[in-house]
Amino acid sequence: MNDSFNDEKIQLSHISIKDLFGIFNHEIPINTRDHITIIIGPNGVGKTIILKILIWIFKFNFASLMEIPFTSLKLDFNPNYSLTIKKERIKINSEKEVHTILNFYLNSPDSNSPRHWQYNPSSLLESNRYIKVFNGWEFSDEDIDDNIEWIGLNNKNSGRHRVVHTRRKKESQIEPWLISFLQKIDIHLIETQRLLIIDRGSDNEYNQYKNVTSKRNLKYVVEANSQDLVEKIKEISLENNAISQSLERTFPIRLAKYHNEGNISVSDIQRELVNLEQKRNELAKVGLVKKEEINLEELSEINPENISILSVYISDVKEKLKILDKFYEKVHLFTDIISSRFLFKSISIDQKLGFSFKSKNGASIPLSALSSGEQHELVLIYNLLFKVNNNALVLIDEPELSLHVCWQEQFINDIQKIADIIGFDIIIATHSPEIVSNKLNLTVQLNGD
Repeated sequence: MNDSFNDEKIQLSHISIKDLFGIFNHEIPINTRDHITIIIGPNGVGKTIILKILIWIFKFNFASLMEIPFTSLKLDFNPNYSLTIKKERIKINSEKEVHTILNFYLNSPDSNSPRHWQYNPSSLLESNRYIKVFNGWEFSDEDIDDNIEWIGLNNKNSGRHRVVHTRRKKESQIEPWLISFLQKIDIHLIETQRLLIIDRGSDNEYNQYKNVTSKRNLKYVVEANSQDLVEKIKEISLENNAISQSLERTFPIRLAKYHNEGNISVSDIQRELVNLEQKRNELAKVGLVKKEEINLEELSEINPENISILSVYISDVKEKLKILDKFYEKVHLFTDIISSRFLFKSISIDQKLGFSFKSKNGASIPLSALSSGEQHELVLIYNLLFKVNNNALVLIDEPELSLHVCWQEQFINDIQKIADIIGFDIIIATHSPEIVSNKLNLTVQLNGD
């Protein structure tokens, strides 16, 4: 039985949980055709906790999973995998002390019997590690450290900061086959607290307890995302430059070998050059190339003897710009969605500034001055377009927060456009009928009976 898995894609297809909070039995079929599943239901039935359970499992945060009352959980995947997690209470050393453990069972197409691993919290060593929870905002595991397990809130308090005591995972204790399988799902959770993050740059010892009451350790996510866009533009520009240098080195050789076998005419060259200029202008609008004014009327003066040179030139430019196509598609959709929502502001993309906004009279607007609803919209759309990979599983809790009802009604349409570009599955937990709108076929109702 092989502990590693091949490169085949696996896709979550069904969630089954028994005795959640001691009372709920939920069956959640995942819409693998439309790639969007909307979980609805009254408060308290477990919509949010189901999203957290998924992120805890795939991020190896079994200590948090242990804290949630349930008896068994089963995740089905395409093609023909299933992961079952069962809670069990056992006695330690034949004494009266009873511990709870988790049993993991993986059924796979290559085996007639399930693989089994047991999670026993007593086998993990605690560390003197504290995580600050600022001003009532709780930060997710991804904001802290993928190698940390949360134990719970410490009794200590300091000013407006609570302290979370944690312990470091020992991944060597986890069976290699379980690590390999769980890492096949690239999972992202966008929680309700999505506007602020810990600014590690301002507090290099953020993982240690400090008596700090200022907000200097917090940063607006919209500002972080804007800087992230700057870095992404730099990366794609470096790739573009590398291709350009390669083409420049080989240009003389390719020109010497060129033959106009297709009988390319001057008009063909003129049309191709106009198309390239239009493409450059579109790329310049989103900050991917520098805007340069060219007089297209001069193209009418092309000497037929230069067709060979211009043909190779056109081929090279197409090759250089091709690498920008996918990134341009993301940036264009990002600005298109945001522009259609922010009616009193205009967005622009810049290689040095990332994205920025101006009011209708041209005044610059700091990102931190955007409304709560505008920041929520920016964070949701940016994260889905630029921080989620192909074939990922995305979880969003209450996307309706602070959004105008008109924005809520358009949200699923926006998600579908983004999913068409990126290619991910998404599970949404919501209370909003506007989010659901006319997409009842995408919903799964969780009942309290």
